[in-house]
Amino acid sequence: MLDKLHPTAVVLDRHGHAWQMGGVADAYYWYRAYGDSSNVTSHELASHGPFTVLYRPTTMRPNVEAVLAPMHGGFGAP
Repeated sequence: MLDKLHPTAVVLDRHGHAWQMGGVADAYYWYRAYGDSSNVTSHELASHGPFTVLYRPTTMRPNVEAVLAPMHGGFGAP
């Protein structure tokens, strides 16, 4: 799921920490939004789940809506 999000997405982990995706091209990574030096892969970050997506840009990577909608009740769901 995390790899399918847009490169500027922000998620909240089960501990209440906000993570933002950054990087370029095929070198994406996740870092804590409050500015520590953490840079982790989607695989490493997955151990902090479940996640709440806080920011989902309108331009998504291909097929992400098909992946996320069934898991989260669709986009725009409360």
